[in-house]
Amino acid sequence: MNEKHKISIRKRIILIKIVFSSLLFFLMATPSHATCWAPNCYGAVGFDQNTGQTSYATDYPTEYQAKEVLQKDCPSCTYLTFNNACGAIVFSEKHNFSLRFYGSYERDLTAHALGECRTKINNIGLNETRNDRRRSRVRSNAESDCKIAVLACTYRVY
Repeated sequence: MNEKHKISIRKRIILIKIVFSSLLFFLMATPSHATCWAPNCYGAVGFDQNTGQTSYATDYPTEYQAKEVLQKDCPSCTYLTFNNACGAIVFSEKHNFSLRFYGSYERDLTAHALGECRTKINNIGLNETRNDRRRSRVRSNAESDCKIAVLACTYRVY
């Protein structure tokens, strides 16, 4: 073999290594679940009040697929599905209830969900203390009792 032929083989081996490494990197970087490419991306969030388990599934091409993945992970969860949006479940451990919401932006959804939870606690508390001077105490308890259990957004949010 001449020297020129040896260099050509080395270049081919290096090129094959680069191509193989790039292909391997690309395959490792792709998500393990179905990604939504259509204009509709579905997601689901779930929460089990008894155990505190949470789960979410986002960026699926159908509502059914998102719900199915979530229910495999958390079979006893109550869930909410959403489309091109964010979904949240907020809960009150002290008052033993949870509320489900969906919306366009994570920040706005968080504020709305926590606000609705506080309103519900205040309504419960105000009914219990209708002619009582402790109403401000009920409101301050609502501030600390509402928690976001799970919040997730699809890739495409409109």
